[in-house]
Amino acid sequence: YTEGPSVVKRHGKYVLFYCANDFRSPDYCVGVAVAAKPLGPWTKVGDGPLLSRAVTGLNGTGHGDVFFDDVETMWYVFHAHN
Repeated sequence: YTEGPSVVKRHGKYVLFYCANDFRSPDYCVGVAVAAKPLGPWTKVGDGPLLSRAVTGLNGTGHGDVFFDDVETMWYVFHAHN
């Protein structure tokens, strides 16, 4: 299942960050989709998750949020399991 959505508007498009799998699982991960309108249609970005155990080496990477620093660089913070 999916949960934990966060949407930001960036460069004229809406970017959706979402989590997949059970949050207790080491395979909890973050996916990304984009759309021209807030209600979609949404297109998944890439062939797999943006953040996952395979990408980061950390278990349960997910359920974070986006923020922008003082020069408008976009960052994503998330939790991982011990």
